[in-house]
Amino acid sequence: MDAALAALSQRPRIDPAATAAEVARALRNGAELPANFGAAAVAAQAEMETRKAEQDILTRLRNEFVAELGHLVDDSAENMVAGLDADLQQTLDAATAALRELDGATDPIAAIKAGKAAALEKFADAHRTYLEVRELADAIIRHENPELAAADPIQRVALHIVDIWRDWGLRNAVATRDGWRESEPAPYPADLESLEFFVWLLDNRKAASPRVVSAGVLHTRVAADGASAHREFQARHSPGTAHRPLADMAEANRVLWGGAPRS
Repeated sequence: MDAALAALSQRPRIDPAATAAEVARALRNGAELPANFGAAAVAAQAEMETRKAEQDILTRLRNEFVAELGHLVDDSAENMVAGLDADLQQTLDAATAALRELDGATDPIAAIKAGKAAALEKFADAHRTYLEVRELADAIIRHENPELAAADPIQRVALHIVDIWRDWGLRNAVATRDGWRESEPAPYPADLESLEFFVWLLDNRKAASPRVVSAGVLHTRVAADGASAHREFQARHSPGTAHRPLADMAEANRVLWGGAPRS
């Protein structure tokens, strides 16, 4: 549908005033009037109206299709998520087997020299399928809860990231002096679509628990991660006793930096 609308917009431009301008030039120059200039003007106007009608029809149909897809997601999201998760697990199984055949080496030249081109192709296919599954999973999340689609992408890929690197998550989640945030490189490859990250995910599959989950499950997990991180921050930085919780993030700043918090 988008392609049809794009093709319509790329047609040669129609200028309804062109015929009138051509007639005016002929009259000023004492030349003969253009042949059938009235018919040309009528045809141009008709073509403009035809194109507008076509665009209106396509736009209306596109909106109807989008609404139908939305209803489909609403009615079938649970089954779609379950199906995508099953596809993801099968894909990861296939990728793990291919990676084992490659002895962990994904360099194309090395694989070809070792006579393992077939295994490399299987691994590349698995990576492509993985990216497709993640794209579809994110599309469902965007429909169900657009706010979650803007969250940290790693939380949409693996459920237990915060549990594995609690210290790193804490350092990167807590506000620090003057409103700045500490920022350290992630303990996993930054490009979540790269082959490097895919290999990392396979190597850490059991601990990271890659899953396709519904918006409800993801929302619960993100909220739990945030609450857990805040509790741990309070426990670590309470002055006097480890059992006295910090009142708020402003007090957390005072504990961390020994100064007044930013207003």
